[in-house]
Amino acid sequence: SEKDISFGVSPFGIWANLSDHPEGSDTKGSQSYYSHYADSLTWVREGLVDYIAPQLYWAIGNAEGEFETLLKWWSDAVSETGVSLYVGQAIYRLTDAEEGSVWHGTDEIERQLDMMAAAETPGVILFRYGSIKSSPGLEEFLTDYFSSF
Repeated sequence: SEKDISFGVSPFGIWANLSDHPEGSDTKGSQSYYSHYADSLTWVREGLVDYIAPQLYWAIGNAEGEFETLLKWWSDAVSETGVSLYVGQAIYRLTDAEEGSVWHGTDEIERQLDMMAAAETPGVILFRYGSIKSSPGLEEFLTDYFSSF
């Protein structure tokens, strides 16, 4: 029979850095495997979750936790496991972004959404709703963007 519920988690976006673990991502940020004692990669591999929603709250090109690098790493992690990947996006960063910041406007979010679409990521979690309402143009952008699918 088909499941009525799904179980998943939203871990910190960097499981482990490659410099500290041979299966880690090519990143330099805090690591959930070591800092939070959260082995989300094992949870995916053993099918203990139906979905995983890593918090990929960095910009494309960020040295600490580069978005595209992490998207590929997580896409590879769920590949052939039956676990769905829903990427957590940092739309809260737009709320107070000043002009000149990569987070000012909707360009960064649009680039990330386009990368996820190209990678055939089945879903996205936008953190947080209040940011949609308080960031000028974001609600309209998201409505237009998602209505094209």
